[in-house]
Amino acid sequence: MKKNYCSLLLIRVLKNTIQIFIDSFFVLYFMQLSNDNIMALGTYNLFLYTALIMVIFLIRNLLKKKNRIYLLRAGMIFNFLFFLLIILLNKNMIKYAPLLGIIYGFEEGLFFSIFNVYESTIEKKKLAKYSGTYTALNSILSIVIPIIFGSVMSFKGFEKCTMIVLVLVLIKLILTFIYSDENVPKANKINLKKYFKLIKRNKELLDGHMASFTNGLTYGGAFNLLITIYIIKVFKTGFSLGILTSIFSLITALASVIFANYISRKKYKNLIIICNGLTIAILILMVVKCNPITIIIFNFVQSFAKTYSTLINTNNAIILSQRKEVKDKYKEEYYMTHEMFTYVGRLISYTVFCTLAFANTEFKTNVIMLIFIIFMILRTIFQIRLQNCAIKEDKKL
Repeated sequence: MKKNYCSLLLIRVLKNTIQIFIDSFFVLYFMQLSNDNIMALGTYNLFLYTALIMVIFLIRNLLKKKNRIYLLRAGMIFNFLFFLLIILLNKNMIKYAPLLGIIYGFEEGLFFSIFNVYESTIEKKKLAKYSGTYTALNSILSIVIPIIFGSVMSFKGFEKCTMIVLVLVLIKLILTFIYSDENVPKANKINLKKYFKLIKRNKELLDGHMASFTNGLTYGGAFNLLITIYIIKVFKTGFSLGILTSIFSLITALASVIFANYISRKKYKNLIIICNGLTIAILILMVVKCNPITIIIFNFVQSFAKTYSTLINTNNAIILSQRKEVKDKYKEEYYMTHEMFTYVGRLISYTVFCTLAFANTEFKTNVIMLIFIIFMILRTIFQIRLQNCAIKEDKKL
């Protein structure tokens, strides 16, 4: 139904808008309150992803129930509570970093466990339009929203900025009451044991989930946070952060348009090698010389490298989910395992990130950067394997 299509689209766009606030401005404020002590931020993220994995495991058998829409709503209630606590605690939030991490982890676990399943129910003929519309809306908002958040934070304060986000969460919650869950599967229990046996027999599925794991190590984990902190150290204010984020979002939007219109699936493998290769090269450059110029160069490269790498990965993961045995029996298990592999990668990534708190010398910091370079190399290897698997599946479909 059209209302379902529109509801999912708006929920996803609002989710990403809120994520812009979390990834940049929440991190900026958190670092200011903690006097640039990244241990508090690392602790927050470790509690977040530990709680998230627990939620995914605990609710696994509810993903095939008729009332599973309540999982999505519960996640948004936790989201509302998270931002309400931020407003109430304000400058004392650092003391409650573990609690905030747990609450946000509950929201993320509940949201992604079910939302990916709902998106997979979109008809194939409408999927391209859905993805295209989402990309267009998200690209526009990614340019405008950072300037709005940055301006509000600089001139009105962090609390006013958070109140705007609180309203967005309420709109998201209202949209779940418009959505109607019409594709509830048979109420069989989630059977991860059988699915893991299937993975053992299918190297393609294992490679697909390992690609998710390496995504958790890199773009899905502390890698982006590490770069955000480097930017914050150089460009101190929320307004400057907003302007830079908007500029790089504009480049990302252009990259998305080029990808959608001019890049064929035949070019994916070469694109993976080029994008990840450039990222590794710039990271090495930052180890040698980290200054405002190298940070700007890195973000410029990432504007298209990360975009292409992520879009290819997402498309290939969807194609892999169309395998007959997955589509007929294990769709929920597939997406659940996909999230679990991603979040295990994130836990490792944030554990490495926390060691930065003890890295008092430039040498130790560079060693940690080199570890992330190794993570990026691993991502490249498994992304190429996933691409090869997707090519095989594409021929079957």
